[in-house]
Amino acid sequence: MTKKKILVGINTLTEVNQIAYMNHMILFYRLGRNYRNIEFAICAPRRMSIDNMRNFCARAAIEGDFDYLWFIDDDVCIAPDALRILMQLDSDVAAGITLVRGYPFEPMLFSFAKGRKSPHVREYEKLVQKDGSIRKLDAVGCSCCLIRVSVLEKMEEPWFHTGPGYTEDVFFCQRAKSYKKNLTIAASNLVQTEHILGSETISPSSRRAKMRFHETMNPDSKKAHSAKAS
Repeated sequence: MTKKKILVGINTLTEVNQIAYMNHMILFYRLGRNYRNIEFAICAPRRMSIDNMRNFCARAAIEGDFDYLWFIDDDVCIAPDALRILMQLDSDVAAGITLVRGYPFEPMLFSFAKGRKSPHVREYEKLVQKDGSIRKLDAVGCSCCLIRVSVLEKMEEPWFHTGPGYTEDVFFCQRAKSYKKNLTIAASNLVQTEHILGSETISPSSRRAKMRFHETMNPDSKKAHSAKAS
């Protein structure tokens, strides 16, 4: 039986965060122990912008004949069962839920439907299906994101690009749609990353408490955000 091949892409500018390092060590140990039918490799180029890093990994995944490219950012902690859940989504692009590190800690789940006040899908908890999945998204963040290499192969470079008003992961999702009809993009509420904030983290489970703390320490923040969102 031919083994599946997954390339794990990790962005590392110049150094490794201790919190993330310890979490990733545990994750990789579990991957090696639990997935004997999968061959793993790691791609972690240094001193690259995030879009160049992701393009480097995409090229390596294609040239190395991998089945999946799994991005794990160097500032997120991930539960050991994340890969199993992401693969069960059976989606071209499958992501965990990562929150933006700045107040009000928006989810990196996006919809560009007309009439929305914000592209961030703030109401994602109401959209969670019985299996924990969130479907019909237009884009997701790539902090913890499993991508089928077959999608990358259909596309022309660059796969990722950061520009004015958009991030490299949103660019990728939108560009991929133009190359593959019926591209599937999904996220799982069962994969909630811990986004590192200095010596702390932000996750969906701690968001409300963090917002209350932030609003207490910065009374004008809630008012400023409400005015911006309206």
